Amino acid sequence: MTTYYDDVDYIEDLDPDSVERNSGEFQRLNGLLGSVVLDVTRARKNVVWESESGGKYDSRMSEAEQLVDGLGRGFARAGAALLDYAADVQDAKRVMGEGVEARNRLKALIASSKLAFMVNWGIDPMRVWEYVRSLNVVLCKMAGIPHGDVQYGNRLYHQADTAFHDALTTEKEASRFCADALRGARAAVPDFRGGNFAHALWSIKSIPAFATAVRNAADHPYTQVPDERPRQYTDGPISDRYAELWRLRNALDVELLHPGADEHEWVKNNKQLFDAAAVESGIPPELLAAIMYREGEDWHDIPRALLGEDGATVGENQIQVRNAAAVLGYDPANLTPDQRDVVVGALTDPVMNVLIAAEFLEKIKAESDLADVPTDQLTVEDCRDLAARYNCGDDWTTDKAKKYADDVELHMKEAKVDLG
Repeated sequence: MTTYYDDVDYIEDLDPDSVERNSGEFQRLNGLLGSVVLDVTRARKNVVWESESGGKYDSRMSEAEQLVDGLGRGFARAGAALLDYAADVQDAKRVMGEGVEARNRLKALIASSKLAFMVNWGIDPMRVWEYVRSLNVVLCKMAGIPHGDVQYGNRLYHQADTAFHDALTTEKEASRFCADALRGARAAVPDFRGGNFAHALWSIKSIPAFATAVRNAADHPYTQVPDERPRQYTDGPISDRYAELWRLRNALDVELLHPGADEHEWVKNNKQLFDAAAVESGIPPELLAAIMYREGEDWHDIPRALLGEDGATVGENQIQVRNAAAVLGYDPANLTPDQRDVVVGALTDPVMNVLIAAEFLEKIKAESDLADVPTDQLTVEDCRDLAARYNCGDDWTTDKAKKYADDVELHMKEAKVDLG
């Protein structure tokens, strides 16, 4: 089977340097944990707890040691897997470049014949050449392609096909091996969200040396990202985060939401959207659905944002354009007309609106005292706080915010039923 440029064009967009930087991040974290594990081990060996609770202390410190060691091993394996993948991607891009060069030469050969109109129309040169190969000698000459050029074209076609096939095989196998290795690295990381490791995590945080390391993190070499720069907003119309969410949106099999539709039925039929948004953001799916229910009265109004108000709210979750812009990686204070069109378009898409709302709630959570609370440990009161902040921002303690939180809490009960 022939491998065409369309089969491998995604390889051109792969960035092995970026993958290497991510690998470096994992290795950096492994180094940081390695420096911490010494303090944990020293504390376990050198401190003798003279009381009936001594056994518990020894147990907790042992768990802490296992946790730090397990995290380090997991990060090390992940870093190694990404480094190998980056090298393979570099090879795939090199081989693909050889295929692109052969394909361009083939295109130039065709462009010099009477079949030039075919490549000018955008038809793949390799597919055009497959048509040429079906012609007899006389028809080839009539098309302006003599026998010698046919042989040359066949070599170019074969070179492009072979290079594209090899590049595709290299990348696919590398990505499969990398994904398997990353899953293995994830499995090596202890589950510190509950069980015995819940105590271990507390023990690590309570170690003075660790607390000191956290305070001095800005000056620690292992906490410095190479070539770290201040956050840069996207200059063009399409941001990286928008592209990522749009790919997620297209990967989901979600029904479109039509004006007048029953929002509860829509949530029931599109549970995977709320599950995916929850995984992506760390926000409980029932909270996402509950906020949508609460904002439902304004679902189908004409977006005021189209009239030029960046403070206006749009879509199923009534998100302000400026807040959505910040979530998607744009500078809210300096939105270009093209960027603004992209943001408003995303907010008027029901699926993107839910994903953006989840991202916005994640940002709110990260900036609150709930930042370190795992998703499965968020209480109803925590969710009320997030809802109040979502609606009223810095005024989240007002009576208006409390009333909004009351409504969302009621809707959360409905959402849990709808989401099963």
